[in-house]
This record gives sequence, C-alpha cells and structure tokens, in this order.
Amino acid sequence: MKTRYSGKIGFVANPWPLQGDRPTIVFIHGSGQDGGFWTYQMAAFEQVANVVALDLPGHGISQGPGLDSIPAYAKEVMDFIDRIAASDPIPCGLSIGGGIVLQMLLNHPGRFAGGVLVNTGARLRVKQDIFDLVNTNFDAYVENFCVLALSPQSNLEKMKPQIMRFTQAGSEVTYGDFSACNTFDVMDRISEIQTPVLVLSAADDYLTPPKYGQFMADNIPNARLASIEGAGHFAPFEKPAEVNRAIAVYLESIDL
Repeated sequence: MKTRYSGKIGFVANPWPLQGDRPTIVFIHGSGQDGGFWTYQMAAFEQVANVVALDLPGHGISQGPGLDSIPAYAKEVMDFIDRIAASDPIPCGLSIGGGIVLQMLLNHPGRFAGGVLVNTGARLRVKQDIFDLVNTNFDAYVENFCVLALSPQSNLEKMKPQIMRFTQAGSEVTYGDFSACNTFDVMDRISEIQTPVLVLSAADDYLTPPKYGQFMADNIPNARLASIEGAGHFAPFEKPAEVNRAIAVYLESIDL
C-alpha cells in the first residue's frame, strides 16, 4: 500500500479514496511502535471495510514530536479521522492505542460506529524499571520488551525481527508514550460510553493482564469480551487468525 500523509500523520489505507458506503477501521498502534503492527488485520478486513493504519505523531513516518498525554494523542487522531472523512469510523487500538480509543469515545459520544480495545485498560500504569531502561539502555529495553510482550507459547526468535521493524520510535518518543500511559485513568468514566465496543484480552498478557479487559467489559454498558488463548500483549501479531475472527464476529453484531 502507498504511504500517504494527512497533516503531520503518515498512514496507509485501502481502498483509497475511502469508500463512503463502508465502515472505516482505524488502527492505532502501541507505545514506541508504528502502524506496521497491524499488517495482518489490514489484509484481513480490506475487502469488507476501509482500513487505515496510522503512525502517531513522532512515530514511523509521521512528523514529530511525539506527545506525552493520551488526551493530546486522542485530539490528533480525531482530527485525522475528520480530515480523511472516514465513514462510520471504528477505531481499534492496542495498549496506548486502546487508551486513545477510550478517550475519543468519551470525548465524542455518538461519533463512532464502534470501537475495539485490544490489550489495554482504563488505567495504564507503567513500572518505574521500564522508564529507567528506556532512558539508560534503549536497545536492552527493546530486547526485554519483546520477551515481555509475547506469550511463552509464541516463537520469540521468529517474531523478534518483525517486531523490531515496527518498534523504531526511539527512546524519547517511547518515554513520552509511557508517560502518557502512566497518567491515564478513566476508570470512573467508562460507564459513560454508550458505543458498542469489543474488548479483546489475551490470556498470557503480562503487561495488561486479562483483569484490565474484564473491568472494561463489566463497566462499559455495550461491551462484549473476547479472550485470545496462547497469546500475549502482541496478540494481533501472535494470533492473527483468532484476533481477526473475534473482530469479524463483532463487526457483524453492530449496526453499520
């Protein structure tokens, strides 16, 4: 797919121009990563929806700087969605991307056809040792993060080179992302969300354990919960068929 720009945000999309009679799934990556994370989902849904994978400011091909709050990222993504005139938008976010989705659903009630929350939480605290490692030895952080983000059942050696390709934001931007996560807390507000959402959790997710997803499913009125077995924090990459199936079932259930 051809790389495109809208404002400072770089993205790929299929089809382009977007088709107004289709829903538009907007994929939002995790901390320190880029839109390449969503390769398997882009391919899976391009025949039934407009699919868009963006790079957050400061990430991938997008212009910087990166930001240090989820509300600030949510504003940038919302402005992007408006600029590309995404029809029936359904934002789908992993980790910080999921936090951005939650923030947009809260800020813009009635604006979205749906939302997909992948391995994320209504609060996203980050351990201090992760901040320290990002600051002092970024290469070691990336190495360690690959281990933490994957299920023990996943093939680390096979997946690691691919993960490295979409984890190139650098220490400063990654630190800002984790700072944004660390100050994010909408636990007392998610019951306000009326948009039908899919909450995806992974059984072996060490970074955002399944209890985070359960809390959202219990407290968002129109939420459905799906759990991916044998996957960790990077479930869409580790178990793409299972994740795509859960998203497909969810899309069939909402009014588009």
